[in-house]
Amino acid sequence: MNRLPIEHDFDTIQVPLELRDVRKDLEQGQSPKTSPRVLLGWFNAFRRGPNVVSRVRRALRDVGLETVPDFEGAFIDDITMGFHLLDKSVKSDKKPVDSPKPERPEREKETDTVEPVVKKNVVEPTFKLRRLNAANHRPLTTTAETRIQAAVTHMLQNDYSQLPVMHKGGLAGLLSWRSISHRFTLGLSGELVRDFMDKDVVTLDEDDSIFKAANLIVAHECILVCKGDGSLGGIVTNADLGTQFGELGEPFLLIGEIETCLRNIMDDRFQLKDFREMVHFRDDRRRQNARSAADLTFGEYLFGIKKNWKRLKMEGMDRGTFLRPLYEVKRIRNEVMHFDPDGISDQDKDTLRKTVNFFQNLRNIGYLDF
Repeated sequence: MNRLPIEHDFDTIQVPLELRDVRKDLEQGQSPKTSPRVLLGWFNAFRRGPNVVSRVRRALRDVGLETVPDFEGAFIDDITMGFHLLDKSVKSDKKPVDSPKPERPEREKETDTVEPVVKKNVVEPTFKLRRLNAANHRPLTTTAETRIQAAVTHMLQNDYSQLPVMHKGGLAGLLSWRSISHRFTLGLSGELVRDFMDKDVVTLDEDDSIFKAANLIVAHECILVCKGDGSLGGIVTNADLGTQFGELGEPFLLIGEIETCLRNIMDDRFQLKDFREMVHFRDDRRRQNARSAADLTFGEYLFGIKKNWKRLKMEGMDRGTFLRPLYEVKRIRNEVMHFDPDGISDQDKDTLRKTVNFFQNLRNIGYLDF
């Protein structure tokens, strides 16, 4: 990846030139906008992990900016994210004329200095609907007076299971395969969408919790998400929710399988004294209580394997090649434990999958007997 030009004017953080340009545009009366994904790209990052968020916040503070909405809580591809100046003071060559004040003692001058208070960005810990991709794509809609054949054709053409029904600029109901089938089953007929739609529609605000939405989606198959201005933001369905949690859950499951394999190998081939020697030397209490690989950290797994490689009885395998992807797994594990709806990169997912496949292959050929 080619690194973007970065200034080094600040001791605390490297400030991308793009942020300086944003500051200049604001001072000239412009209203620059971008998305959180692009903002992260200015820092050669792609997800909002804790370290990246800290870097971005410090850089924003150094140039006197804040994002609206806050970049950490917004949908990652929200291209309407803007910037505000934190300080609106205007520089002037003219000094204000004040009445003369008596000279203060030197000691008082030295002790009366007050450090400026930096307002901290307090991020809402709740994972909100606005961070879901489906909640930020306005769906195709229909009207109550549209002929049902036309609406059904739109649903088939676009592979949609639902269509929000609008009437006089407002939401009137929801047309879905379920609402249509229910009415056919009951022998009801009609020619217009209003004859087949459900009038009771579940709507949530984009600032509502994902977990609040999950129960409603299970009960009603979908919910409609409304933006802050009242406009329709998107539809979140069972499929969307399953995809989202599947993407977030897969790394946890893969890492769990890798850790289980490592523990099985170590428990089978190491003794009690070995586990205690693997515990960090400054953690005396844990060292005394260690009885199996389950009492070790992931880093201690790797330390123990590296130190006791011959005792693993894995002849024919190279220690360095064996450990290299596991060090990557350790790094990925640290990121995954800081749960973030942005998920991890495709490259990191591939590393986890390959590592799991590696251990599965060792079991299939009889190299591991668990």
